[in-house]
Amino acid sequence: MPHTAARHRAPYPRRRIATLIAILAAGLATAALPGTAPAATSAPLSDPLAVAQAQLAGCQAWLALHSSSSAQHTRMVQCVSDEQAIITALLAQPSPTPTTPSASPTATPTGTPSGTPTVSPTPSVSPSGTPTPSPTATTPSPTPTTPSPTPTVGPPSWPGPGNTGVPAGTVLTAYTGPCTINTATTIDAKTINCGTLFINAPVVITRSKINGAVSEDFKDAGSIRLDQVEVDAGQQHNAAVGNTNVTVLRSNIHGAAASVQCGSHCTVADSWLHGQYAPDGSWHDDAFITNGGTDMTLTHNTLACDDQHGACTADLFLAADFDQVSFVTATNNLLAASPNVQYCTYGGANRLGAHDVSYIGNVFQYGANGLCGKFGPTTILGGANFIWANNIWEDGRVINP
Repeated sequence: MPHTAARHRAPYPRRRIATLIAILAAGLATAALPGTAPAATSAPLSDPLAVAQAQLAGCQAWLALHSSSSAQHTRMVQCVSDEQAIITALLAQPSPTPTTPSASPTATPTGTPSGTPTVSPTPSVSPSGTPTPSPTATTPSPTPTTPSPTPTVGPPSWPGPGNTGVPAGTVLTAYTGPCTINTATTIDAKTINCGTLFINAPVVITRSKINGAVSEDFKDAGSIRLDQVEVDAGQQHNAAVGNTNVTVLRSNIHGAAASVQCGSHCTVADSWLHGQYAPDGSWHDDAFITNGGTDMTLTHNTLACDDQHGACTADLFLAADFDQVSFVTATNNLLAASPNVQYCTYGGANRLGAHDVSYIGNVFQYGANGLCGKFGPTTILGGANFIWANNIWEDGRVINP
């Protein structure tokens, strides 16, 4: 695992107002995690604007319920400011030309029917036996269904090369902006060639290819939102995407020693984290890693630490090295087996400890040795309010840690 977090400061609970536990595979009821505030409006993770609006509503709801001048109150005020900036940046994007097909006009029947006829693919039969007037020869078209831009896929269609990253057919042009971004910015359909793209403001990047790493440097002012993006961080000895206030949706993240490293406040959904790099097996690679922090949600991802040099620690590595691990929810992810990964997940209950960590409805591959990792599927699980529910092997057998 990369240890570039020497500047890591104690995280704070700013954006996690509530976490919904959705046990999709088991069909269990949705419940709130212990110790959370009332849930904000639910929004699909595939819609960046809806996510930002839901997070803004959650922060505003917290402020409405708590009038104290505590440090957490100050952070919630900052949360409102950040989300408003992100929404402004998203709304500034040019609206795409709608591709929804127009509905064909409803055919007008000939004759004078009794009552208003309903044109239907299946002819109706009049109860009186009188034939229903026939419509004109024009066949009515069915009501068109508006396709979603890229539907969220579910098992067994785990995130991978066919449903993450830049959508097929997208024409990319060269990014000519700065490699250190200090003002709220939206970037769409670009090829970005920066060794590291430094983020010091709210930044949204969509449908783009990034050749290099993306880094928010643990500063309150910066946030990263990647949607349908490919990040190729090459041979860097750090994380492809990090560190605080990070959202990754429907993206293909590969290269570097870790795919995503989180200090605090991170959401990763419908994404493929894989293809880490280590020159000779001396690094510690991971798909998702935190060395301590709070407010992390991983939903329906393929997490694969598949470096070929024997350097992998875990697909999902939670370690309380520099701070406690808290309020982390991993739901409906595929944890890929690899002969080079130690355990498929570390649960954070080491050193400084963990609390409010949840694993729900995740699927673990067996691998050649039947253990997912070299030594097993899981280790250092536990802590206060720990939840382990309906996590299974790829053939449906329940895993009891």
